[in-house]
Amino acid sequence: MDLLQPGPGERPVVEIEFYAGYRGEERPVRIRLGGTTLEVSQVLEQWRTPEGACFRVRAGDLVLLLRENADLGLWTAGICGQVWSREAR
Repeated sequence: MDLLQPGPGERPVVEIEFYAGYRGEERPVRIRLGGTTLEVSQVLEQWRTPEGACFRVRAGDLVLLLRENADLGLWTAGICGQVWSREAR
């Protein structure tokens, strides 16, 4: 499966692992898109919206936008017009 172009009938799964520091701040450290795992090498920006947290991160050769919808329990990851989502567990 191509990370950016899932095959026909495939639904990419997004899972985001976070690190919580001793002050309680969280930052993404690992992203799973489908069967691919990406290590976050840098958090470029982070901010909050009324819907939830947002991060712009560098993972491998990609720059991804991670957005939380706290009301729905969803995270989405987007790049180049592609969007993947995952329901929170």
